[in-house]
Amino acid sequence: MRRLSLLIVVAAVAYAPKMPGAQTPTAIFGAGGSGGASGIPYAFGITSFFYPSEAPAPVSSSNPSVAQDPLGDTYVAMMSGSEVWVGVLLNTLQWNNGGFVQAGRVFPPSAATSIGAYAAGSVIVARDSSGGIWWNTFALPATFGGWRNLGGVFHSTDPIVGVVPGSNPVSFYIVCRDDSNSIWSGYWNGTSFGGWQHGGAQAAGSTISMTVGSDNAAYVAILDSSNSVWMAQVQQNAFGTWFSGGGNFSTAPSVAASNGGIYVAAADSGNGVWTAAFAQGSTNGWGAWAPLGGRLLSPQIKADPPTFAVAGMDGAGSLWWYNDNTATWKFVSVPSPSTAAVAVAPR
Repeated sequence: MRRLSLLIVVAAVAYAPKMPGAQTPTAIFGAGGSGGASGIPYAFGITSFFYPSEAPAPVSSSNPSVAQDPLGDTYVAMMSGSEVWVGVLLNTLQWNNGGFVQAGRVFPPSAATSIGAYAAGSVIVARDSSGGIWWNTFALPATFGGWRNLGGVFHSTDPIVGVVPGSNPVSFYIVCRDDSNSIWSGYWNGTSFGGWQHGGAQAAGSTISMTVGSDNAAYVAILDSSNSVWMAQVQQNAFGTWFSGGGNFSTAPSVAASNGGIYVAAADSGNGVWTAAFAQGSTNGWGAWAPLGGRLLSPQIKADPPTFAVAGMDGAGSLWWYNDNTATWKFVSVPSPSTAAVAVAPR
């Protein structure tokens, strides 16, 4: 019998809430794990009240991936052993169908999954034991479209997916890293896949961050071997120029698209959190880095128009939320985390 656990949602008081039916910043992290697992996924967000909720969920063996659709429904994908599971926290703060459902394919236990949301559902991507990339769709209440193979040989990292806003049929980008740390992208235009495109850059670490802007282009951010952040635009099947944002960071960058801009967060060697903006387009859109005044192990940035919010864990294992619109930090009292990784949405 599969071991089930509880997924608990926590909402923290911070500023005036958005009404259900609109996007609301949300974060997921692993807690209570054992035996190498990332643990039970927990969620927290910003609303006007404290709200706990429980749903059956498998104990995850990877960090969860999170995406949010235009209505504010939050999709969560994660690995449990060699299986992909998907759950949806509806904008009513209730779990769809009472919890998580299995996606119906076996992947390597060491793999992770990524999810992107659109108006009619979500796109899930995962890597098989040969390094090939597969994708599936999941629509409410509990309908999978079936796994499809996109090929590729990417043993060194798990894929990241980003959905084009408002696309119908759904279009999306996938970004991966190969065995030599080179970056590759692929684009599904709604009916067909354009193949894998070499990005011409090498990332120092395994983590890549990607978001899709209001111009329907993907923006990919990496950390190089000198600890500087770089950004490139991908326009469908064409990889653009890489531009250096400078800096000296110890964590991979996190990116989000908000209100026509791209925002980036990273932490320095002392865990100090810094953010910068990148103007959408094919030219160098970097703005200056600015400190937020907090310290997080791996800050994750999410859209919160007109700017952004940041969530993460400090060195003592406490979770924090930064709201740029009010320039305030908020401590979030939630169950003890088992990993410093925090996944956020919308991106």
